[in-house]
Amino acid sequence: MGAQRVRLPQDGYQEDRLVHSDEPLQARSDRSRGGGGGAEEAPRVRDQTRDGLPDTRRCPQPGGRRREVREGDFRRHTRRKEDADTSQVARGCGERREGEGSEDNGQEQESKDSRRRPLCHLADEETRGDQVLAGEGIPPSRGGARGPRHGRVEGGERVGRTPGASRKVFGRAAVVTREDGLSENVVASVERNALLNALRHDGKAEVGAVMSKVIGEYPELRASAKEVARAVEERVKEVNAMTVENLRALLRERYPEADVAPREREEGRVGLPPLPNVKGALAFRLPPEPSGFMHIGHGMAFMINSVYAEKYDGKLWLRFEDTNPRKVETRYYESFREGSRWLGIKWDYEKSVSSDLEILYEYGQTLLSEGNAYACGCDEAKVKKLRFSGTACEHREQSFEKNLEIWNGMISKKYGEGEYVIRLRGDMTSLDYSLRDPNIFRVIEHPHPLTGSRYSVWPTYDFEVVVEDELCKITHVLRSSEFHLALQELMRGFLSFRPVTVLQFSRFNFKGTPVSKRLLRPLVEKKLVSGWDDPRMPTVEGVKRRGILPESIKQFTLQVGYTKTEHEYDWSLLFAVNRKLLDPLSKRLMFVPDPIALHVKDAPSKRARIPYHPEKDLGSRTIQTSGFFFVPKRDALAAKAGTVLRLIELYNVQVLGKKTNLITAQFHSEEVIHDTPKIQWVTDLKTKLKVLEPGPLYNEDGSVNRKSLVTTKGLVEESFSDLKMGQIIQFMRYGFCRVDARDTCVLAHR
Repeated sequence: MGAQRVRLPQDGYQEDRLVHSDEPLQARSDRSRGGGGGAEEAPRVRDQTRDGLPDTRRCPQPGGRRREVREGDFRRHTRRKEDADTSQVARGCGERREGEGSEDNGQEQESKDSRRRPLCHLADEETRGDQVLAGEGIPPSRGGARGPRHGRVEGGERVGRTPGASRKVFGRAAVVTREDGLSENVVASVERNALLNALRHDGKAEVGAVMSKVIGEYPELRASAKEVARAVEERVKEVNAMTVENLRALLRERYPEADVAPREREEGRVGLPPLPNVKGALAFRLPPEPSGFMHIGHGMAFMINSVYAEKYDGKLWLRFEDTNPRKVETRYYESFREGSRWLGIKWDYEKSVSSDLEILYEYGQTLLSEGNAYACGCDEAKVKKLRFSGTACEHREQSFEKNLEIWNGMISKKYGEGEYVIRLRGDMTSLDYSLRDPNIFRVIEHPHPLTGSRYSVWPTYDFEVVVEDELCKITHVLRSSEFHLALQELMRGFLSFRPVTVLQFSRFNFKGTPVSKRLLRPLVEKKLVSGWDDPRMPTVEGVKRRGILPESIKQFTLQVGYTKTEHEYDWSLLFAVNRKLLDPLSKRLMFVPDPIALHVKDAPSKRARIPYHPEKDLGSRTIQTSGFFFVPKRDALAAKAGTVLRLIELYNVQVLGKKTNLITAQFHSEEVIHDTPKIQWVTDLKTKLKVLEPGPLYNEDGSVNRKSLVTTKGLVEESFSDLKMGQIIQFMRYGFCRVDARDTCVLAHR
């Protein structure tokens, strides 16, 4: 179906966990500065409704224009002091200090000598997602003491909450006894998920995957993402140093209820596993960067999202991540549209991120105003050196007014490329280098194919994808695992965005054929291939030209599923699926490679009626024979004098003699003789044909395969001229081929 470029309505999902604030961006900024909630609500942008799916696209200022913030508009937001009182609990929920007894339903405080010290108690485990903790217990974002979409806690009640999402705060809040402010339940979740992740991936857990699981269980910790990330890093390091046997023993001892089954590699599983968190309306996304042609790896990842969207009756976005104007080109947009249509993928909505720059600017300005970002003028070499040593630069503590001045200068094109960037205030001591104050905005002085030269400040991928997932109401993200999950979770916490379920998997790589544009582009530029649609290329156009069916790619994707373990698939696996689908659909014709003449003595003049398929009714053709043929030279020269050969669908001949360019034979009989070698043939009414045989682009040692395309010349029967361009047929005793031109075919596979 055709995609509709629409703006979605603001209404929240019906499910409580996905309710999104109707509060305008500027009002949230005012509230974060301690101001009242009386800011005038900003208008919606092209507010439309389709199938009830909401959109959060709001323009913070009337008319969709970014208001230039002047000095004094905001007070400077400074960092929280590290020596804040760690015994403070949620306002209005009672107080408790170290050494004091617990009145939790009359139960005694657990021993502090145990492995997991009792750092807190929650009166009601089911309400842990609603506990908004103030102070250093679970630190709020720098913009104020509020959790994501939960407002503030004052006097035991919440204020500034999302309409329709009110909940009661029960009992006593978490009692904090750790410096990082994490509760016993959170610490246990970190350890449990680290153990599970390690056991599912050969004993090696991943920080990002564990972080995602923990945040998914405790969404209120998004404001404390750095503290959680540090705890996850420490525990993952410990877990990864253990043997698999010890990991299993520890999991059974401490978390006997945990499901350790490696779901990602279930033997005999056909189809994709069920998704978590599927209650309510779901939304998925296809997020290509239009910097190259769509390849089979994109197609398989897109197919996974499409299948899930169809299974759960969710909505599907085609969203172009086009925020690097130097890389994107108009033709690449269309490549993804056409490739997705060819694969049978139907999306509900389409947009380009470049059309949302004004909104992205507003969220960037929010990070600046709340002290979560700053303008930096250090050169790349200095930033790299400081990032490696874990040292902050001098710009990190500069005033908000100075940051704002530089930001407005970047927007107004006062500063050129390379002079300043906007960096996120992350954690310069984190073991995850992506959290060490990464860039989120930079100046790129290059025209964009859609917006021209109107903008020069462009967001980085990790920033824009966080905002766009919020704007599009994405609930589930299924993507390859090279992205910075912990960084994106940190920014979601800073911006108080709702949680997103993230499932990561390794890239779909094929032996001898990389899907990386970095490796493919030089092949095109150096003319080692004919173009991006060369049948050796893994692009969608390349595999289509080779004769791979879209249904084959879908079935293959469902068969192999997805896993985080790096793996290279053999093309033969895909070919096997394709062969099974092509066999009942493809006409059989005769192609004679490297032909040699055959003269059959005493041959009867015969009109042979030959069906196009031995089992299916695909029609037939009639061929007039007279005793003069062309047959494959290899087969003919291999036959000794006296050997009986069967001309397929015709009769038997006995070899008499061989010369350089002629084989002489005697008519033998018409009856089929068991175990007689069969060979294909054409008459003198023949058509010249060349067949392109694609091979792997790279050798096993990583070098370019200079013999990756072999051209075989031969003769084909006259009925070949009746075939349509793009039609896939089977040449008997040769292989499945796709008609590429009137005198050319491409071999799909044998």
